[in-house]
Amino acid sequence: MTKSKEQNIYYHHNNLREAIILEVLKILETKTLSSINVRGLSDRLGVSSTAIYRHFSSKEHLFKAVILKGFEQLDAELRIIFLDDQKNIKYKIYDIGKTYIDFAIASPARYRLMLSNQLTKLKEESCDFQNTSLENTFFMIVSLFEMAQKTGLFLPKTPQKQAIVFFAMIHGQASLFLDGHSMIREEKEKIFEMTFEVMMRGLKE
Repeated sequence: MTKSKEQNIYYHHNNLREAIILEVLKILETKTLSSINVRGLSDRLGVSSTAIYRHFSSKEHLFKAVILKGFEQLDAELRIIFLDDQKNIKYKIYDIGKTYIDFAIASPARYRLMLSNQLTKLKEESCDFQNTSLENTFFMIVSLFEMAQKTGLFLPKTPQKQAIVFFAMIHGQASLFLDGHSMIREEKEKIFEMTFEVMMRGLKE
């Protein structure tokens, strides 16, 4: 397909902005953030650099949109688990933890971009961390811990703090894996199961 034909398809469907974001995410599956540039994107998408700048005035603007899309993708995966009526609360928490770690491993550059200290301001501008409804994934998980308390699975303590303990566990394991620790890589499943059971016991006591 020629560049002009590809360009016409993007404009016809009015989805060039989305295509740019998804292309960046695709690049991040195998490359680092530093490899992203407008010229490379325009070549990959078959559009002019000017067309890209119409949607994103700077790389920072683009990365902000990519961060938001990354959280949307993660939220969608976790929400499927949360809404699964076939799973009990313990296994919902278990599957959310595994899915989070697998999400990080699937695209390390995407994950690091989403959690980068360097781009904290962009992340905070992109994501509504003040939203305490179930539309916010963190508070969706907090609600799971509240349910776990009501069923006696966990002690009746602050569910937000319990959720933070959970996130610390899964983020820590994901980070160790991405940083190349061989033992974590070789025993990922077993280590997750062990740390999950330790956390479960700790929240019961």
